[in-house]
Amino acid sequence: MSSRHRRRPARLLCYTIDMLSSIQRIRLYGVIVTAFVLLSGLLMNLSAHAKYADIVTLNEVRSFANAAEWYKQDIWQYPAGDRIDLRNAFVLSERGFANGQTVYYSGNIPSNRAVIYRSDGTGYTISFTLRQAWPGEKLPSRKCIMSTFTKLTCADDEKEKQGT
Repeated sequence: MSSRHRRRPARLLCYTIDMLSSIQRIRLYGVIVTAFVLLSGLLMNLSAHAKYADIVTLNEVRSFANAAEWYKQDIWQYPAGDRIDLRNAFVLSERGFANGQTVYYSGNIPSNRAVIYRSDGTGYTISFTLRQAWPGEKLPSRKCIMSTFTKLTCADDEKEKQGT
């Protein structure tokens, strides 16, 4: 294909714009600017929504981790469980993940991705994935683990294997 044929669409657009009257050009530019502003606003809104969802997930994971620490102070061990998905409604009481007199946590953790709790009674981990990584907030990866003593770690699998 020759270079003359590749330039044809651009020339056609220039000729078309030249054929428009001043009022029509102003309207066309107005439509283009409006479309750009709407698209930018939509993209910013999506980013803000993702950040809000991640903040809600992090806050609820921390609330549950604090409840697990309170449970340990009273019962002398962490609530036992293997692969419990905390997105489903649950109750953490003195009887573990069952209804009881003293409720340490009640509810669910809102997330589109699994929020998994594991514990053998001596320690726990809560594994979850955020929608985005937030390096500015010291969350360099989407994959996070909240562990015993409410320690939050977010790192890629490759970085964890390398020990960084």
